[in-house]
Parts: sequence; structure tokens; C-alpha cells
Amino acid sequence: MISDNEIEAIKSGIMSQDTFREKFKMIFTGLKMEGWCFDAGATVFRGRKTFPKKIDEMSFPQPHQTKLGRANIPGRPVFYACAGLPTTFNECRVQANETFYVSEWICDKPLTVVKIGFINHHFKPIESLIFSIFTSKEELHYKYTSILSGFLLGNMSVSGILYPSIISGNQSQNLALKPEFVKANMRLINVVCYSILEVSPLMNYRVNEVNFAIPKSNGELEWKGRPKKWVICENGGVLNFSIEEGRYVARDYDNNICQPI
Repeated sequence: MISDNEIEAIKSGIMSQDTFREKFKMIFTGLKMEGWCFDAGATVFRGRKTFPKKIDEMSFPQPHQTKLGRANIPGRPVFYACAGLPTTFNECRVQANETFYVSEWICDKPLTVVKIGFINHHFKPIESLIFSIFTSKEELHYKYTSILSGFLLGNMSVSGILYPSIISGNQSQNLALKPEFVKANMRLINVVCYSILEVSPLMNYRVNEVNFAIPKSNGELEWKGRPKKWVICENGGVLNFSIEEGRYVARDYDNNICQPI
């Protein structure tokens, strides 16, 4: 199916994109890959370093702004996100004394993704190759991984790709989602502004939450000028807090999540 010489040509980045595309077009025909379905209500996170005024600024870029990435070709954006809040700090490579903005998005419908680049004890040789190039830290492999992603996202039953966070040492998860799924089935809940106080060599972060925004119906963000807070609306009410995906989550008596305001 694929020779040792071809594998080495891919790993070294010398195989042409056209040759790679034709080779893997045949390989992907009938290839079974593991998937995952996130329930409605699942949340993902997306970060940036510049101050956002509008919801769209925290979403995927416009086609003319889109460069070659791990899961996309130039001019064709995807919605890159992290499954947990702490991973956004790693992915955006934040440094001490910087200001960082993290948006939280919720899925209103189930999200079906295909998993790629995860360790599997039953790897076939072709899966080992896919794992190797998709988890590579070298951007020269983006010309290949973007083609693989195109094959995967071409499946109508799949709305995205789930893959390991390379910079986090494969210890957390990233997603690359179809923009049409995001526009139709996801919404921004809030944006939190963090002041980065200290970053350890092991990428542990000491931060202060300094500002908080919620979306407005006109597409703008309403910045509160303070950290997020929760309000108990009913007399005698109680909120139970837990730490999930790196941030506080509040639930009422019925275990419903109460969003900060």
C-alpha cells in the first residue's frame, strides 16, 4: 500500500503534496477510524492575545486571513479550539506580563468528531504513520496533515477532528471543527481576560482574572470591567461549585449549570 521509501519521503517532507494526496486518497477509501461524540452542552475554549470587541473576533478567521495550518489549507478556515481551558495558554504560548483572552463556547447539538493522532495499542503501519505526522512539531508536515484533515472533514457525518495538543506533550486535546457546524450549532457563552503573572518552565501558569464579557445580540461583547460572578436568584438558593476543565462551574439544586454574569 505504501513503501518504506515513501514513508521516509513523507517523514522528511520531500514527497510532493499531489503525490501524497493521490496516495492517501486510495488509503482512506474504506479505512475505519475511531470517532467520538460530545453530548449537547459540551464546551470548548479558544484563546487570543489581542482585545476582542466582537464575537466574531473570538471565532474562526475569514478565508483571506487563513494560512496553512495543521488541519486546514490556505483560504479555508476551521475553528480550532481546546477541550480544556488550560490548554489554550499552551497553544497560544502566553508569556509572563501578557494579557490573554479565552472564550468559552457551548454545543447546542451533539458534536461528532473523528480521532486522529492518539496512541493505540492496535496500530496498523498506516495508522502509525498518520500518528507520526499529525503529532509532529514540524510545520513542514502541515502540507500533509491539512490534506488528511480535508479527507476526514469531507465526511458529512463528521463535524470535526479531535487530536492531541502537541505543545502540551499529547496530554490534552484540541479540536478542528467545521465552520458551518460552529455557526449553526455552537454559541459563545463568555470571554475571560487574564493577566499572566508567571509561567514556569513546565508551562504552569499563575494568573489573575481581570475582566469578563458576555455576548450581546448585536454581535458585540459587553465587557463588565470586573471578574465573572454568579447570582443566586431564589431565596434560600444554593450553588455548588466544582473545577472542571480548568475553571469554576456552578450548579443549582437540580444540577443545572448556572452561567456567570
